[in-house]
Amino acid sequence: MTRVSDISLRGAILGFEEYREFALRNIFDDASPFRILACLDDRLAFLVVNPFVVVEDYSFEIDDAVASNLGLTDENIEHVAVLCIARKDSPNKYAVNLRSPLIINTIEGKFQQVILQNEAYGMEVPFSVDKDGKAQ
Repeated sequence: MTRVSDISLRGAILGFEEYREFALRNIFDDASPFRILACLDDRLAFLVVNPFVVVEDYSFEIDDAVASNLGLTDENIEHVAVLCIARKDSPNKYAVNLRSPLIINTIEGKFQQVILQNEAYGMEVPFSVDKDGKAQ
């Protein structure tokens, strides 16, 4: 298993604005769709997943102010992640917030959580993962 180095990021998650310094960590098998967004200032971490693993045709537009704040261009949009809820009582069953993705520029080391106006995307969309780590 190859381990990707931690990616240092500065940004905020809605409801946790007092925390600004994070590391995006790949602590799972490389085939896993999951990553950990760990706060460097406190013992706080979020499970995140690429939304395209859950919904292949996931799409949205990024506000010009967000793109400017993150230093994004069409060529350097690096990653999109969504917060994931793991259900303790249901192994391999999860829910994601597709309405509030994290837009990440790993080159600049910044991210911003945005709230999409598209109501087609829910705040708690269920999905599961098979034994090979593939979303279903």
